[in-house]
Amino acid sequence: MLINIVFALDNFTRVVYVHRAILHLVSDVNSVAVATGLCDKLGNKGGIGITMTIGRTKLCFLTAHLAAHQNQMDRRTAEFGKISREVSRNLGEEGNDNTSTELHEPIDGEVDEAQDAFEDNDVEGASNHAADSNRSFTCSLCSKVPNSVRQCSLCCYSNRGDDKYNPLPDAFDQIIWAGDFNFRIHGTRDIVDSLLHHNRYDILLDNDQLIMLMQFDKAFVGFTEGPLTFRPTYKFDKNSDVYDTSAKRRIPAWTDRILYKPNSSIELLSYASVDSVRTSDHRPVVASFRCSLDLGENNRMKDYRMPLLRSESKSEVCIIS
Repeated sequence: MLINIVFALDNFTRVVYVHRAILHLVSDVNSVAVATGLCDKLGNKGGIGITMTIGRTKLCFLTAHLAAHQNQMDRRTAEFGKISREVSRNLGEEGNDNTSTELHEPIDGEVDEAQDAFEDNDVEGASNHAADSNRSFTCSLCSKVPNSVRQCSLCCYSNRGDDKYNPLPDAFDQIIWAGDFNFRIHGTRDIVDSLLHHNRYDILLDNDQLIMLMQFDKAFVGFTEGPLTFRPTYKFDKNSDVYDTSAKRRIPAWTDRILYKPNSSIELLSYASVDSVRTSDHRPVVASFRCSLDLGENNRMKDYRMPLLRSESKSEVCIIS
């Protein structure tokens, strides 16, 4: 039997399954949702963190759906940093409560109009990167939404200068973060198609936004990723292996990724996409890990564990995430 822990934002969910063989070792289960959607309030974009302690090992499982579109790399980076800080603050060493960020429901018409403008890149200046990380400007979307969600922090790029070293890796022993990060490949559709056709993955990887950011941006310090040995997972025609043939001709990209905190007690066993699932314009990505857990020196815990394991089948495999 598996025990599941579920937490959801507006349009995506994080689920953690725990095998009953180790259920008695699990404690301090908490969760938090961090909204980063329109004007930093709506839950159509954001992240979810679920944390727990197994024995003495603190684990954190996250998912995220970050800002879309080719030219929103800076926004995605800011969202990744915000989610990291909020999960660390609420569920890390300093957080004691099971906390959920309050979400504001969209208001028909008014917010929908603004959201459509943002998603279609109709916001003047949205593609311009700030030359100075401290730059702040007023987002033209803020005037289109109600006062309750006006003057966002991410749309306006405010407080970018306050971004510090990512606190999340220091807050937990093991971290696995899987989601639609929406990072893209720098290039045009024709160039990327040509490189895919000639299997020049080396050039594609050199131009992957997330790979570049992980080399120098403080928001990604303390995280790593397995090798990308599969084709870009976005964007496909539904029920097809053909990349986007619509008028927009989205550039193929590895938008769906799994990051983790590297250390001696975790080993990545596999990292792949599932090409047989064609019901979405994305291909799902899966990873398997082997983790070593500190169970402590509690003899009562050991005595309790052995009869439980003997009642299980011969399989000794236990999947935590």
